[in-house]
Amino acid sequence: MTSIKNGMIPFSIQGQVEQSKLVNVAICQYFLYTSLLFIPINASPVKEYQNPKDRKYTKQLLDAAPKESAAFMNLKHTAERGDGVIPVKYRELMSIAVALTTQCAYCMESHIQNAKKAGATKEEIAETVFITSAIRAGGAVGNGLLAMRMFDEV
Repeated sequence: MTSIKNGMIPFSIQGQVEQSKLVNVAICQYFLYTSLLFIPINASPVKEYQNPKDRKYTKQLLDAAPKESAAFMNLKHTAERGDGVIPVKYRELMSIAVALTTQCAYCMESHIQNAKKAGATKEEIAETVFITSAIRAGGAVGNGLLAMRMFDEV
């Protein structure tokens, strides 16, 4: 009799490992899909995410963890200072790149405003977007090199 071990349904016929993996993936996808069918459309009390109105919770968040928020704000102000070796415009373009990577809409909005005030152009913002996307994609290629080595070592 075939038993289920570690969430996998093994096939008793040697050489069917890949087929077993495909069956397991298909079963998981089926259960995920069917479980989503039974979630009511209005099940989440949150109607939208990253709304600018959420900024009204800033004080509440900072007050709820005063030591941590003080340390964070010190780091933030230090990183965003105007008297560093790196000019403000470049600091803001770097901040936009990070915000694009972390997908923080609030960060993108504030750093784009700051970059514009510091003299950044729309073209510089556009180049920042594409440089960021290329570097982000390059990270996947870099991890791909690690994956190839891991494959050889396993």
